[in-house]
Amino acid sequence: AYEPKLHQPLTWLYAQEPGMAGHALLGMTLWLLGYPDQGLVHNEESQRIGRQVPQHNSRVHALIWAGVHHQFRREPLRQGQLAAEAIALATEQGLKFWLAIAAIPMGAAMRCCCSRATCAISPRRASRRRVRRKVSMPWRKPRR
Repeated sequence: AYEPKLHQPLTWLYAQEPGMAGHALLGMTLWLLGYPDQGLVHNEESQRIGRQVPQHNSRVHALIWAGVHHQFRREPLRQGQLAAEAIALATEQGLKFWLAIAAIPMGAAMRCCCSRATCAISPRRASRRRVRRKVSMPWRKPRR
């Protein structure tokens, strides 16, 4: 069981707060198993723990996982808000890795919100369609 006083010192050793990471992954797992509401509870707990820890890497990590969770829930506005917060924090703290990672959900949220009033198609499927049009695939016959 997670005990903050016992496990939070490991944040500096593993570069992520263990409780934050556990709740983030449990939230995603519950979503994938068909329990989106329970997954959201753990997602929010992950963000709460991430905000309490003085390590910025854990805070941005929690925001990224939360954004992915909201992308799966087809909530692009919330996804964009979380991505913007992650980008601002990563820029402020010089976290180049997380800045690059946060750009992905931000782009997905912008594409979904800017192109349609509601998210009718996942950004991942839409990007695959664009790639199929631009890249030749030698195993397929050319379309005419």
